[in-house]
Amino acid sequence: TAMRKQVDALKIDGLVVIGNDRTYECAARLSENIRIPIVGIPAALNCNLPGTDWIVGMDSALNDLLKGIDRAAAAAHVLKKVFLIHIKGEYCPCLVQSAALAGGAEFVVVDEEQGDNWDDFQKKVTIKMRDLHRIITMGKTFATIIFFSRHAKRTDQALDIIKQSIKSSGIRLETSVISLETSLGGIIPTAFDRILAQRLGEKAMVTLQNNMNNRAHAFQIVGI
Repeated sequence: TAMRKQVDALKIDGLVVIGNDRTYECAARLSENIRIPIVGIPAALNCNLPGTDWIVGMDSALNDLLKGIDRAAAAAHVLKKVFLIHIKGEYCPCLVQSAALAGGAEFVVVDEEQGDNWDDFQKKVTIKMRDLHRIITMGKTFATIIFFSRHAKRTDQALDIIKQSIKSSGIRLETSVISLETSLGGIIPTAFDRILAQRLGEKAMVTLQNNMNNRAHAFQIVGI
């Protein structure tokens, strides 16, 4: 009731919100409770929002990740080492896979297991490290591996398993771990994100205006 009075006092007929899944949840509840149209614009560091393949902020986060991956790859090349790049933050398969692909990493290892059962994870890592050994024996003198753990408590153990598997597979290159935090990325938006924000903003305003004219009191989202 207090919220409804405040909306009436401010003469708010509709809202455009921009944000992540929590923003969407709040907007949906707000729209239902105060009966006004609300349109959401997707903005997050990862691609975990429904209804769109592109999210404002994802390109910026990917670019920031690539800066770290490129530096690691360059150092690995010079030092003749294996760099195990540990990406931290909220898990997004699209962001992790895109960073690995664009950064030229040899392999991506994701720990999706739960509990103390390490068998499946160890088998997966062993197969990948055997393939890495084959690549190195063919003449490659360095490598980069992207690692992400969906379970923070298992991270250190998972990293130890990967490093041990590298040794067990016969790879003699020294291994170093580098941590990159996705939640610190995307502070300075790329040109793509800025243009995407403009396009989605225009679509959101058109959608909101139509909903206001039609008295459609619902929460909707825009996307590509």
